[in-house]
Amino acid sequence: MRGTLCQGRDPIIQDSWQGECKTCLVSTTFQRRQLPKEGFQNAGPWETGSQSDSSHKPQGASSAPPRTWPHQGAQGNEEDNHSYYVSRLYGPSEPHSRELWVDVAEANRSQVKIHTILSNTHRQASRVVLSFDFPFYGHPLRQITIATGGFIFMGDVIHRMLTATQYVAPLMANFNPGYSDNSTVVYFDNGTVFVVQWDHVYLQGWEDKGSFTFQAALHHDGRIVFAYKEIPMSVPEISSSQHPVKTGLSDAFMILNPSPDVPESRRRSIFEYHRIELDPSKVTSMSAVEFTPLPTCLQHRSCDACMSSDLTFNCSWCHVLQRSLNNQDENTYVNCLDSQQCHGSSESRRP
Repeated sequence: MRGTLCQGRDPIIQDSWQGECKTCLVSTTFQRRQLPKEGFQNAGPWETGSQSDSSHKPQGASSAPPRTWPHQGAQGNEEDNHSYYVSRLYGPSEPHSRELWVDVAEANRSQVKIHTILSNTHRQASRVVLSFDFPFYGHPLRQITIATGGFIFMGDVIHRMLTATQYVAPLMANFNPGYSDNSTVVYFDNGTVFVVQWDHVYLQGWEDKGSFTFQAALHHDGRIVFAYKEIPMSVPEISSSQHPVKTGLSDAFMILNPSPDVPESRRRSIFEYHRIELDPSKVTSMSAVEFTPLPTCLQHRSCDACMSSDLTFNCSWCHVLQRSLNNQDENTYVNCLDSQQCHGSSESRRP
């Protein structure tokens, strides 16, 4: 939820979330069209620290139509344009799929950390600080939340249903790293790429299928790479009855209703404006997916550049904020309108 603060406080507590910021672990209302039921049934509660608060539950959900896999690219790999990203799938036989795998074991030890809490528990998530700003859907992020369930939560405000939206999910599923001493959740940061590796993790209740090893890599230029080393079973066969099963990206924004007439538990509304759903049958051992970011309104640094933009987005320039905004899906635009900073002569829009 871009730019939304926790009553003026940053929700991160050191390197991992050891305690609960009660003003951050919010009760949120998801509005507009509901997400598929699997996104909410038996998906939580997700823990973000040593304490639990089962009262924080969203009541509904917004959803953007998903973009799915498509056609063959020029080099035999599957490629698709998703408005915000171009995705390319590389199969096990393609050399580039191996090149995209980051060998964390061979990296500088000072840049690699085994997260002991996540490596020994189930349905936990922990906040981590990046050494660089990572542009996610064009928004620079310095903090992310790693979850045991095979995904990274990219939102600023922690809520009870991390699996719903705002995620980078190489393989979101009901993984339990606490099942085996050989299971670890490791992250690596060398200043230009941040990698999370779920190493030899097992599915809860499906341990006999074998262990999974895969990565999500966030590159400083905005590229996102999913790399799969060991996928011991067909991903479409993984049950979603106890936990959502997803591969892809999603982003959303939050609107805060300050009206005292609205109950506090329903003042925050989350709107998912874009989602990419990958074909789970394509997720196999030694395959990889690379997402390359496309230009967005946020790249424009002047009103002239914004007005002359040939992007397909409906960009507007806010003179007060001195920023180019996408008025269809960015919370900064909504907040700008709510505060009347862009009304009248303060705002310029493309015809």
